[in-house]
Amino acid sequence: MKKVLNLILIVFVVLTLTSCVKDDRVWYYHRGDHVVVDENESYNNKYYIEFDFKNYYIFNKEKKELIDQINDNEYIIQILSIYDDTMYLLVKKNNDFYYTFKKIGDKETLLEDNMKSIDKDTFDGFLEMNGTLFYSNLFSSLVKIDYNIDQAPPYNGNVHSIYNSVKNPKSFILNIIDEEKVVLESKDKSERYTFDISLEVKNAEYKKHTNYFYYDVFNFIEPDDIPKYDLYKPIVILEDDNLYFSYGKYLGEFGNAKHHCTSYLNCLFSNRQSEILRFNNSTKQIESVAILPEGFTPLKIYLDKAIVMKNNIIAEYNYQTKELSNQIEVDWTNYYAVDNWGVIKLIFEDNKFIGVDVNYNNYVMFYNYDVKIKEEK
Repeated sequence: MKKVLNLILIVFVVLTLTSCVKDDRVWYYHRGDHVVVDENESYNNKYYIEFDFKNYYIFNKEKKELIDQINDNEYIIQILSIYDDTMYLLVKKNNDFYYTFKKIGDKETLLEDNMKSIDKDTFDGFLEMNGTLFYSNLFSSLVKIDYNIDQAPPYNGNVHSIYNSVKNPKSFILNIIDEEKVVLESKDKSERYTFDISLEVKNAEYKKHTNYFYYDVFNFIEPDDIPKYDLYKPIVILEDDNLYFSYGKYLGEFGNAKHHCTSYLNCLFSNRQSEILRFNNSTKQIESVAILPEGFTPLKIYLDKAIVMKNNIIAEYNYQTKELSNQIEVDWTNYYAVDNWGVIKLIFEDNKFIGVDVNYNNYVMFYNYDVKIKEEK
């Protein structure tokens, strides 16, 4: 009996000490998945799909009207993207890959009518469908090749397999090596370009003991050697046909954070020192575009400015003047708790931030639109 009482006392003390440390924090989880919804239609906000793991029902979101349906009895859908009222798919059958497309609502055409096989041994990432060129790594992307199209998938903050140009696209791998260099290397190994991580980014102070993901019963167990540099959204080709992207150093969480980030390299709400880079297709060099003020992460990149975010502030940052303007305060209280299947949608109109929404159940096979699990009746 005495041992039981001692055990109860120990548990009580532990819970008391823990609550004293964290009594001002709500234990929200957030993996950082987010997407910008704007006029470029990287993310299609017109349709949504309901599925029951075998049948796929395509609805018009505004009218909540069933428009089309897919039954994958003979093949497995790997990726399904929607651009310009047309669905584009990569499918797998008997370990072989195929690609196809179909106009949404077209009752006369079957997916099989446009289906073509992919030679995995010679596949270079590029597919032409319906007169449009696409880029894919087969398993986690099917993105239209065009200006202002974000190459980073909605359900993942990081992306490494990319294309460099709209006019003359080539497949590249983007990485950070040894926390020293940003490296852009062609998949065929014929081209390799590097950029030394800027001293201003390197010297930004990492705030230890700010991410409660690392909090143990009595103290922080945060390791000193966690990876602190990440590639980040967006990754786009702009009107000058150059590749724009960014990287950042993870600095921890903000002092008033009401969450702990379980995947800090991707977390939308984290504190960072970020730099926007450009791969110049003419000079074949990676160039610095702007080092953002501390704490800010880029959401959208333009030729002359970027829309950036720091904690609860979204603003415009001018590369030349280095000034922030059009600052908007956002209440994220209802969005910290987005689960691992949720994607935060940042809604823009005429390049201005107008609101937030969430898409749940965004599985990897569905690329750039809302998804729901079909409810049984």
